[in-house]
Amino acid sequence: MTLKTGLYGGGLTGMEQHYRELSERFGYPIGIPEMTINILGYQLLSLKRVPEAVDVFERYAQLYPESANAYDSLGEGLEAAGKLEGAAQNFKKAIELGTKSNDESLPQFQQHLERVAKAAQAAEHPAGKN
Repeated sequence: MTLKTGLYGGGLTGMEQHYRELSERFGYPIGIPEMTINILGYQLLSLKRVPEAVDVFERYAQLYPESANAYDSLGEGLEAAGKLEGAAQNFKKAIELGTKSNDESLPQFQQHLERVAKAAQAAEHPAGKN
């Protein structure tokens, strides 16, 4: 992590290298903790580095395919990138997984899907146009 930005040096690549080196050093696999990769994605989003954030969230979903939060985060990244259909698909996946696991964030996932659905509808039917 760099002191100036609070981001991991080298972004996702640097983070993956760090955990790979830890695994080699200690002799057993040490994966990137779920919240660590999620935080990196949101840090990048807050810095308006949307394509990098989406890459991080995609990797998060690959590493944690049963995590509803991973798909919710990916949905938010895609929403920020203007990819509303992809965002909606990921929010639906978050809702599906969250329902199965009784995730306490389920209402938030549903709100995110509703927000994207409204944005998509507004994009299809701009105000004042027929």
